[in-house]
Amino acid sequence: MRWNDRRVYCLLLAAVLPVATNAAIADVMVLRAIGPSSARYVAGRTMPDATRIVLRTNDELVLLDSRGTRTLQGPGSFVAGLASTATTSLASLAGASTRRRARIGAVRNNLADSGPPRRPNIWFVDIAESGTACLTDTKKVTIWRGDSEVAGHSTMRAPGGATASLDWIKGQATQPWPAKLPVVPDGDYRITGAGTPPAGTTIHLRLVGPAPVDMPTLAGTLVAHACQGQIDVLIATTARQG
Repeated sequence: MRWNDRRVYCLLLAAVLPVATNAAIADVMVLRAIGPSSARYVAGRTMPDATRIVLRTNDELVLLDSRGTRTLQGPGSFVAGLASTATTSLASLAGASTRRRARIGAVRNNLADSGPPRRPNIWFVDIAESGTACLTDTKKVTIWRGDSEVAGHSTMRAPGGATASLDWIKGQATQPWPAKLPVVPDGDYRITGAGTPPAGTTIHLRLVGPAPVDMPTLAGTLVAHACQGQIDVLIATTARQG
């Protein structure tokens, strides 16, 4: 190889290596940070999976990578993307088989933290949770209640004051958004009665566009729009050990 050829080869290699190296580095995203170090790890921040994380007493950090979510608790030193074989597909968070997944979701959640069932589809609107709910389509919205063992009645009030009745039969966990109350993006809806706390709930609807096609985009979307209830579902459903 002549000197000029070798020089060109080295330049090309120098240009290619950073690209290959960067492609091999998987990003890890912060979903939740609590405690003294939370200001350093704001929700939505991304970092290479080899990043060393040092947490103090009372720190708790929830991270998401391609394998799922991982909760770190301080004090201690951790590697952001510590290897794990657990995986959760995006389809499992927005599956079409509602009845079957509702049962699975309840069992998984009860095994994990002995709490109430979580919505089986991350895009369902949980009428028991006040706060912002992210939507991908205003025409196909499903409302969900966690306690489906009893029949009941609830009332929804739209931003303009119009109301609609929500009648639930025993065993029913979901129903379509009431047709007489069109979804208004950035509107606040008040729900009282069956499936809600005694004081009722106020749900702010946020249209976020087409459904994300990968887990990092989904997480980033939920964090950007502060859809905390859905972030909680994402964390609980994709939790892994480590």
